[in-house]
Amino acid sequence: MLRKGLYIITKPSILAALMVIVYFDLLDRQKKRQEESLYNTWTNEIITYDNRGNVSSKTQPYLSGESILTTTNLYDTYNRLVSSTNLFGSYQHILHL
Repeated sequence: MLRKGLYIITKPSILAALMVIVYFDLLDRQKKRQEESLYNTWTNEIITYDNRGNVSSKTQPYLSGESILTTTNLYDTYNRLVSSTNLFGSYQHILHL
């Protein structure tokens, strides 16, 4: 039986049945995803939220020991995305009229 906040999902693959583990917070939002990849390694992806439930940061899938590439988002008082920045310094400003 699964606990609230943790789901283990398997998905078919051409090579083998690789496993996906998805963690959820108490508000049932995805906060971490681990996916089995080749050679018995796992990729990780982490999502964080601000106090209004908006995605404040999200990592690109990475292996343990690799550099983590994170995209950070900022929102206005109406919960509209106003900027998004990644590790490479790429910055996107969004103007709402």
